[in-house]
Amino acid sequence: MAARGDLDRIRREQVFLASMARRMLATNILTDPDALERLMAALRASVTVDDLAQHAGHQSCTN
Repeated sequence: MAARGDLDRIRREQVFLASMARRMLATNILTDPDALERLMAALRASVTVDDLAQHAGHQSCTN
């Protein structure tokens, strides 16, 4: 089997995110304010989101 590099990584990420979404829906995290706040705090502590406009060099994206 040939390694497909990025395509395999993308698929694994999709499977992981789908699993997380199913778990959040099954455990009612999205409807429990305390649980949702804990989830958001964990996400803020561990996820970095790049500013697309900064990387693209387009000021118009921020307006």
